[in-house]
Amino acid sequence: IIFATVMFYAEKGSSASKFTSIPAAFWYTIVTMTTLGYGDMVPKTIAGKIFGSICSLSGVLVIALPVPVIVSNFSRIYHQNQRADKRRAQKKARLARIRAAKSGSANAYMQSKRNG
Repeated sequence: IIFATVMFYAEKGSSASKFTSIPAAFWYTIVTMTTLGYGDMVPKTIAGKIFGSICSLSGVLVIALPVPVIVSNFSRIYHQNQRADKRRAQKKARLARIRAAKSGSANAYMQSKRNG
């Protein structure tokens, strides 16, 4: 909203400007900050161009900064699940060996390997 208000007043003096209201300028700031850049509204004044550049850079920073945090969380959870799966498989193998040792027959051990 702050970017939209400043952009509206920066472009207010230009006759060719499409920034006719603060909501229209808000549309421009959303499109610029999300780096969509439709091109339907373009600043005409020097102040508008400078502020549009600042708006664009701040949008990139706002969007880019959380991405590494999100990716690292996904990576951490994925590796935790991989370790848990490996531990479950090892536990299952140990239990099969224990059952085979208790029964005392190699045949039971082979049967547990096939079912395993």
